[in-house]
Amino acid sequence: MMIYCIHDDGLDFQRLDLMIDDIIEARPNDVSEDDVLDFCQANGGMAGWWPAPETSFIAESGDESDPIPDISKWIDASLVLSPKAHRLLGALLEQWGELLPVIISSEKFYIFNCLTFSEVDLSLSEKEYFEGEEVGIRKIVFDETDVAEKLIFKTRFDSCVGIYCAERFKFLVEDLGLTGIEFTVV
Repeated sequence: MMIYCIHDDGLDFQRLDLMIDDIIEARPNDVSEDDVLDFCQANGGMAGWWPAPETSFIAESGDESDPIPDISKWIDASLVLSPKAHRLLGALLEQWGELLPVIISSEKFYIFNCLTFSEVDLSLSEKEYFEGEEVGIRKIVFDETDVAEKLIFKTRFDSCVGIYCAERFKFLVEDLGLTGIEFTVV
């Protein structure tokens, strides 16, 4: 079974111009700032209070003709879906997380907040350290029985920074011709 890490495509796509501070300011009083800051690790659902912010995409290259991706990473284990990607993948993805609307030029895009964890095989996975401090992941191997039926997921092993998927999700994205992300085997 092949497992992939999802990354932004290296091409010059625009990126969502939405900062976590924008969401912190819009949160209700009963939701702590830390819960929003660490929403991936806390695995906190936000659909009940999500503000559906209005925002835009920006071209980091400065070239406004750079395309808007169909799918891109947002913060840690979350993705941004264009209206097209949402139409094609939304029903499938909501089994593994929540879809949070974002309004861009009167169109509804969605942030996929992954709420599904998977376990790694600790005997085969390895963190990377520099001068005694954890700086990354050297090798990650998921527990095959844990990920066997999952489509898309995150793990506490990497502090929920990465978002991972099964081979069937990779093939679906590629078969549909969706742009903006690439996959690397873990």
